[in-house]
Formats: sequence, C-alpha cells, structure tokens
Amino acid sequence: MIAKLSRALWVLALTMGLAACHTRPPAAVTPEQRAKIKTVALAVALNDQWRWEDHNFLIFDKKTVTSTDWRLADRVRNLARTALAKQYTLVPLPAGSERQVAAMTATSEEVPKMIDIVNRMAFRPDAVVLISPGFHHFGQVRNGPPYISGLGIHHTTYLFQDYVLIYSVLDFDIIDGKTSTLMASFTSVIPSDKDGRVPFSFLTEPGGRKIVSDWTDRFEEQPESVRAAIRASFYEFIDASVPFTLRKRGVLR
Repeated sequence: MIAKLSRALWVLALTMGLAACHTRPPAAVTPEQRAKIKTVALAVALNDQWRWEDHNFLIFDKKTVTSTDWRLADRVRNLARTALAKQYTLVPLPAGSERQVAAMTATSEEVPKMIDIVNRMAFRPDAVVLISPGFHHFGQVRNGPPYISGLGIHHTTYLFQDYVLIYSVLDFDIIDGKTSTLMASFTSVIPSDKDGRVPFSFLTEPGGRKIVSDWTDRFEEQPESVRAAIRASFYEFIDASVPFTLRKRGVLR
C-alpha cells in the first residue's frame, strides 16, 4: 500500500505540467490525442505471481504464489499486443529493457523508470502503454478486504460463514513518447454497467458458489479441480478486462 502511495505521488509530479487544473492524470485518452498516435510501444511490468490471503479477526496471512506454468503475464501481454496491433504500428522496446520492465512489478516507480527507458530509445513512439499491478480501494463491498492489488485470492469469515474473493486489478499508464509526460492513467475494468467495474467476484459465499469449499494455508494444498477453477477465473478476468479497458478508456476506437 505504501509503495502504491509513493507511486501515486510520482504520477502526480509527472503530470503537473499537463494543465494547471489537473490534480491527477486524466482517466482516459481523448479522441484528439488518439488521432495523433500512430506508433505504440507496449511494456508489461508483471510476472506470474499472485496473492493467497487469509484475513480473519486475529489473522492476516498473505502468501505469494508463483504459477509460472499459468503464464499470466504472457496472457496480458499477448492480449494487449493483439488489440493494439489492429490500430497502431508496434515499436519494440530496446534490447534488454523487457527484463527491466518485468522487474518493476510491485515497485512504486514503474512510470518514471519507464520514462527513463523511453528517453533512451533511438526511435521514440508516439505513445507507450505500460501495464502493471493495479491498486483499488475496495470500499463497502460486503466481507471484502479494504483494498485489493494485482491478482489474488482473499478469504475471510463472517458469522462462521466463509467468503472467498478472487480479483485481478491492473493499472494502465499511457505515456506520451515524444514529451515523456503521462497522458492518462486508469485501472482495469470488465463489462458491467455504463462504466464497467473492477474485476472481482466471489468464488465462495453463503447461498452462492462454493468453489473453494475448504480453505487451506497453502494454495498448493487445494484439490486440482479448485486450482484449475482459480486459473480459469484469472484467465476470464484478464481476457475480459485488457481489450475492454483499452477501448473503454480511449486508447482503442
């Protein structure tokens, strides 16, 4: 949470020059901005890690699960690349910078570090699309955590009933490749109402689904059927949110 707060302060500093009336980055790319974009570089600051969280009255146990065979980061990258290539000419990042971008995961400096990379590019694209783990204040959703970040599973109990939530939150930062300023910044959404909604749902709740019927300290201790269902849910959120968010926030027509 502290890292994301630091990141927000970085973003604010980077966008002070956009306009005196802006106190935070715009939440969408305008049609006028989009019309000027012909070339795009894609940077994905993600890896194949996600959270396995248990939050009860006296416990907040958070473990990091690495699922390299699920290829979650590649799935995000391939979906974004396919969607962007239909409208723009894609420009590769400099040699070795993909490794630098991947190492930015869960840091507070994704945007300034990405701008450093852009500034060193021999050919600077019109825009850079940076995708990284997102952060969302959860608010008053029943039996949900106070905030969610990146990808994860969250378990809690209320009145001796189990609630298991799955979430997949990505941040999209659109950087002007010519001026090294932040054009727009927004969080992933999936189709829902007029504005879409943050990707989350309950895997287990009273009177509803019970995909995770018995909570375990470690994800690896879950039955294969549960592990497969969780993987499928992550895929579903990624598939629904990446192209939809790019369209909803003006990057794509």
